[in-house]
Amino acid sequence: MKLYLCFFFCFGLMASPLEWTKLKEKDGISTFKKDLPNGALISFKGIGTVKASLKKVFNIIMDTQRAPEWVADMEKSQVLDWVKKPHTYIEYNHIKMPLIIKDRDFISKVNMIKESDKTILINYSTTDHKVNSKNIRGEINGSYFRLTALGENETLIEGVVICDPKGLIPKWIVNLFQKNWPYDTISGIRKQALKKDLIEDPRYDDYFFN
Repeated sequence: MKLYLCFFFCFGLMASPLEWTKLKEKDGISTFKKDLPNGALISFKGIGTVKASLKKVFNIIMDTQRAPEWVADMEKSQVLDWVKKPHTYIEYNHIKMPLIIKDRDFISKVNMIKESDKTILINYSTTDHKVNSKNIRGEINGSYFRLTALGENETLIEGVVICDPKGLIPKWIVNLFQKNWPYDTISGIRKQALKKDLIEDPRYDDYFFN
């Protein structure tokens, strides 16, 4: 931290090392990275639009059972328990890893906030919950989706991931794989939105859409 302050005062015109840096843009999806102050992991952010309503995109993300259809390497996803309906629950995710690496699972507290009539924030943070699993338990903190309606059939997605799979995987390898998360995730939601058999969960209507 002292080193960062030294650079700040000595080179006032330089960008802070904790600011978002744009890596690329592809298919209208922008990918950014930000160094974290507490270690070697890097946070990644994606921004892009989906040709679907806010309600539809929200329900795609909330449909945990179908998450493996659009989330890269997702083997299984499910709601373990509701903390407070309809906006806070505990989610379990099982991530398939390459053959030589043990699978990971993540248990997250998912909290949804209606920021305005046009914007919903979905926060993910690691929590404890009893699950019988032989996988390595990873941690996910400070991750979120912010969904903003741009029109009746267009939604802006801002997604951030800060994920530590734990175990012996070198952090540079973790960063190498996670840098694709923004593009893969928003692209996956775009493809999912084109499917004709999507179901909207009515339990969210009164709280988020009325």
